[in-house]
Amino acid sequence: MEARTPETTGSRRAPPGRKNGRPAARAGGIRRDDDAPAPCRTARRERPPAGGRFSSPSHETRGGAVPTERKIAQVAELKELIESVGIAIGTAYQGMPVPEQTQLRRALVAEGATLRVIKNTLLQRAADESGQPLFADLADGPTALVTHPDDPVAAARAIQNYRRDNPQTPFEVRNAVLDGQLVDADYVADLATVPPREVLIGRIAGGLTGKIVELMGLLEASTRELAGLIEARAEQLEGAEAQA
Repeated sequence: MEARTPETTGSRRAPPGRKNGRPAARAGGIRRDDDAPAPCRTARRERPPAGGRFSSPSHETRGGAVPTERKIAQVAELKELIESVGIAIGTAYQGMPVPEQTQLRRALVAEGATLRVIKNTLLQRAADESGQPLFADLADGPTALVTHPDDPVAAARAIQNYRRDNPQTPFEVRNAVLDGQLVDADYVADLATVPPREVLIGRIAGGLTGKIVELMGLLEASTRELAGLIEARAEQLEGAEAQA
């Protein structure tokens, strides 16, 4: 009888490195890491921060929504500004480098004016609530508001001087609210040519002084004439008495 071999019986030899279907041990009885099955790892889930949407103090600086309380405070601040300024100038500042913005702010502060970037919707709401809808017309695109409490000429002059010294600046005037009227950029430019308040006061005082001096001269002349008439009349009366 022919002896059967694994080849003739159809049985298969175990592949190299495996014994009885299991990985064979390496030399020295140590199994390498590549022989071991990979451990099962589960992805960790990030938990949302506790405390609600505005719990992070830096949330607003990352472009999140502004809390309602802050909006209310900003509208109240704009209402107070609207009710107290002598002039409010709507300007376009988009494209100004930060150093130029700093230079402009300093020039305005030197004249007693201020520059603040505003949100159009908040300015419009403040204008409606304060009963001065003209201020809402200043909000047109990205807007920076230049205001002065009591000297419109100083604010206009500071802007005009800055634009003269920086002819390439993208900063420009759109319109302004002055004495309850909406005026255009040309009006603000003309306003900048008005002499400063101190000069105007000096001119008025000088004019008044001249008029007072002139009036005093007329009064003095009239007094001299009156004295001459009185003296002549007295002499006339004395002559009449002597003849009598």
